[in-house]
Amino acid sequence: MIIKVCLPLPVKNEFDYETPFDVNAGCRVVVPFAGKKIASYCTQTRVKTLSPNLKSVLKQIDSSPLLTEELLELSLMMEERYFTSRGMALKMILPPDVKGVPRRIPEGVINPAGKESPPENASSAGIKLTGLSYITGNLSSLNGVLRENISRIVKSGRQIIFLVPQRFDIKKYAGVFGGFRWASFNSQFSLALRHSVLKAASDGEIDIVAGTRSAVFTPFRKLGMIIMINPQNKNYTEEQHPHYSAEEIAVFRAEKNNAVFAGAEDSLSVNQYFNVKRGLFNQVALSFGSNETKTRINAISDTPVEFGISGELLKKIKEALLKGGSALLYSTRSGWATSFVCSACGYIVTCGICSKKLIVSKFNLFCPKCRKSYPKPDFCPRCGRKKMKNKGFGRAMIASYLRNKFPHYSVYSVGAEDSGEDKKKLFDDFASGKINILLADASFASVRVFPKYGLFAVLDADFLLYGGDWRAEEKTFLWLRKIRNFLRSVSSGAELYVQTKLAADLCSKTFSESGEFYEEQLKEREKFNFPPFARIIHLEISGKNASDACGIIERELSKTAVFISPPSEVPAEKTSSEAEDVRLRPKASGGKKVYEIILKIKPEDIFSLPQVKGARIRAEEEI
Repeated sequence: MIIKVCLPLPVKNEFDYETPFDVNAGCRVVVPFAGKKIASYCTQTRVKTLSPNLKSVLKQIDSSPLLTEELLELSLMMEERYFTSRGMALKMILPPDVKGVPRRIPEGVINPAGKESPPENASSAGIKLTGLSYITGNLSSLNGVLRENISRIVKSGRQIIFLVPQRFDIKKYAGVFGGFRWASFNSQFSLALRHSVLKAASDGEIDIVAGTRSAVFTPFRKLGMIIMINPQNKNYTEEQHPHYSAEEIAVFRAEKNNAVFAGAEDSLSVNQYFNVKRGLFNQVALSFGSNETKTRINAISDTPVEFGISGELLKKIKEALLKGGSALLYSTRSGWATSFVCSACGYIVTCGICSKKLIVSKFNLFCPKCRKSYPKPDFCPRCGRKKMKNKGFGRAMIASYLRNKFPHYSVYSVGAEDSGEDKKKLFDDFASGKINILLADASFASVRVFPKYGLFAVLDADFLLYGGDWRAEEKTFLWLRKIRNFLRSVSSGAELYVQTKLAADLCSKTFSESGEFYEEQLKEREKFNFPPFARIIHLEISGKNASDACGIIERELSKTAVFISPPSEVPAEKTSSEAEDVRLRPKASGGKKVYEIILKIKPEDIFSLPQVKGARIRAEEEI
């Protein structure tokens, strides 16, 4: 028998092989290619070919297909949508090294039916999710809504994928799966364990798989529902090539299987609002009832501010404390100082692993991303002068300032190096009243009880507006909405106080129930060709003929693109929004020049990369 095989390589072609095995489409096989043995994917069987002297399949990996017909079709969509080869798409869907002899899945990874009792939430009764839906609003009642719909889908004989941004989030929803056969899944599992879970899902031994981004590819054969918690979370976007969106994959699979897609988020993004407006999605808004939050927006552009605290905010903190209340202050500024710099040459100390700016934490420098500490250098690594100093104030420095202002009250801050247990103790002490003023990071949502007469203050509401990101206003709007909805969901009665220098009007729209913000954003994006009215694609061109390829790209793609950056160099230090939008700049890459072009095309336009001999062209879309 002759079969077609896709290799997990960035090559567009599929290859014909003879096989002595009884192989079905969707199985993986080992084939010889370019002098190597490569685990590959069978996409078609009983192929007629004119090629003489075909090579033979060396080994069959799967006895039965782990790639369903629908997943094979998904790989074709990913090939076109994410500018990759079908083999690379299949590699994402089912990595070739995920294999082994199926074995008993350990307790805790798989949970048998009837082990856990379902949660009770009468307020959610009667909400039936259908088609493509976004659930917004009071997510404290989300579990009840999900439980009812999960029960309906499973009892109909169909299966469910439940996606969470991070693997430890699964525990929050374990009660929702009670009574059903469910398993957890994530890419941190061993290869053999991942294979066992996928095989059990394919064979119908599991009703629900709960996991992170990669769980979206679970090979269920009777898929009835995909639930996605916080679909706006960046963890759902694959950083490596192919640069795919788990939300797009989930919607594609739901439509192909006539299944339900339900994304649960505090508020809609602009793209999600646009989809609801066009009737492509439903919006299910869970009510907060009578829970409202008193909000005060303070524009501090002309107000004296010390360590990020305005005079009015100091008065608000004092009022809350005198009433027997407490204050939780939210700030993104980690550590004691936000950076360690040379005052002579301006050098900023960065992490040796991820190149992110290091913060000053306690007696060391610290990278919050890599969780790695570094000693403070006495001399500048660039100019050699002894001019190193702290720059910017972090939460620890602000806490020190507030201790001087309120010496008879307990003031603490959440540190960048604090563990989950450290943070939990701080939040528990705050909830019990042992801590009067707490400066917190985004983990503040762990506080579920606010003391009476509480104050929640956002110190720097516009910190996202300084970086030239075209989504900055939307991101600011969404995280402020998240804070407001959080306070309403815990029925705290706390006053929300927002400090801003640049965005008083934006903050006002955030706390309005009208759709004014969304409509203004859509008008601006349509005018300047931004998503959802255009696709923004970054092209990276390298190779000996990269310069010629740039000219070919400009000529060929200018026919369909609504914008394409001209072939002219822009200095790397130029960071204005215009420079970000119109550029073709060489980047250092192993001593060779790599050119980058940004283009915009209409969503409905067909886009394909030109082939130029001696040049490598790679495309990634902003998702």
